[in-house]
Amino acid sequence: MLFRSTCIIPTYNRSGYVRECLTALRNSAVPDLEVIVADDGSTDDTKDVVATTAPNAKYLWQPNSGTPATVRNVAFAMSSGRYVGFLDCDDAWLPEVPAKAVALLDRYPEVDVLFADARMGNPGDGYTSWIESSGQDEFFRLPCLEVEPNFRILERGPFFRRMAFRNPVFIGAVIMRREAFAACGGFDPSLCGAADWELWLRMAHRFTWGYLAEPMAIYTRHLDNMSSNHDRMIGE
Repeated sequence: MLFRSTCIIPTYNRSGYVRECLTALRNSAVPDLEVIVADDGSTDDTKDVVATTAPNAKYLWQPNSGTPATVRNVAFAMSSGRYVGFLDCDDAWLPEVPAKAVALLDRYPEVDVLFADARMGNPGDGYTSWIESSGQDEFFRLPCLEVEPNFRILERGPFFRRMAFRNPVFIGAVIMRREAFAACGGFDPSLCGAADWELWLRMAHRFTWGYLAEPMAIYTRHLDNMSSNHDRMIGE
């Protein structure tokens, strides 16, 4: 069965986060969404949580590889969505905005990769803009074509140079055409950290990016964020 979009969720021994992430996906409003939970060797009850929380989701288990990049690539190989996004299990898509992103990709075939802002923080400390919090004033001055309110198509050269200086892109707020991801060879599994940034650089060099100026995802900051703590993905 072919899907319009795919959301790939890598995880390792985090069944509680997986439950919350899958629950939030129900409100994303993305039509015809394929959900793949890519389990990098969990020994907890993740499989049971997926079965009860999202019975239609696909569950992929593999022996522990130690890197989110590896399990993301394996899950992509079994996916079928025309558009693909990657969402760490401790993060979440916000309601409605991912569906808006998919519709924009439908309307603008010249855009290969679309990303949006994200809310970064936690309930106790509050939330802030992902892009603004990382000192990205220069990003907002990049040359672009604003084709709709809050949606701009970025000039490839200036955006690539900005990306090389500092990464403005949160992985959970990206939806891309599967052909673009495949053409770049996916994530580099040899990288312990910043595999997403390295992929964005390759994709920014070759493809056209669009920016949706509203938050599409939540990056929840806590002591053991999977994307920032490589040891959490390494089996005992």
